[in-house]
Amino acid sequence: MARTDHDMHVALLGGAGLPTWVWDEVTAHLRGVTSAAVVPLRRPDASLADVAADLVDQLPSDRDVVLVAHSVGGAVVAQVLADHPGRVAAVLGVAAVVPRPGRSFVSVMPVPARYVLGPVMRRAGTLAPERARRAATRGVDATVADRVVAEAQAEPLRLFLDRVPAFAAPGASAYLRTSDDREVSAGQQIRSARTLGAGWVRTVPTGHLPMLQDPVVVVGAVERLLADVARAGRR
Repeated sequence: MARTDHDMHVALLGGAGLPTWVWDEVTAHLRGVTSAAVVPLRRPDASLADVAADLVDQLPSDRDVVLVAHSVGGAVVAQVLADHPGRVAAVLGVAAVVPRPGRSFVSVMPVPARYVLGPVMRRAGTLAPERARRAATRGVDATVADRVVAEAQAEPLRLFLDRVPAFAAPGASAYLRTSDDREVSAGQQIRSARTLGAGWVRTVPTGHLPMLQDPVVVVGAVERLLADVARAGRR
């Protein structure tokens, strides 16, 4: 029997250091499906594979899962697709960095960041300086931006350094590209969409946090992908 929209669950994974409440406006406006932000594993010694396994443990087993991944969440998606094939029905990348197999998040950064980030993170930790955290909130309401900056948390070092294994693209995938993003370049986003095997790409004029700057457009992209999955299930 083909699944209906009500058989789907939307899991939302934020980028580095972000609190789960950044998705609240998105989940509040999604209709006809269950949805929840995934609580990321932030144990300091965790590997990328550990983070991916912990994410999978949080997913319901009785329905199709659409995974929405932001920024470094793209690396987690790749690991999930490699280690748990078939567990996720569809993926929406939101300004996500999806490394090609054999590459890590850091290794696909532009020069000189790809050579600098690793040593800096090993020495100073993975929580970005306040100035960098604030820059990532470009375009977001000032009060909300202050809260994001204040509540940001460190991530496991290996989330950024572990290489992604070979993986197969999910049955359906799409990508939301942010055109005013100073954290992930247009070129990086285009390459990530290709690596993910995105069936379509939508460009939105926001900074790096569209779920806060324009949650309605994120909801629209999720709903379009849900419709793609539902149509595929009826074939």
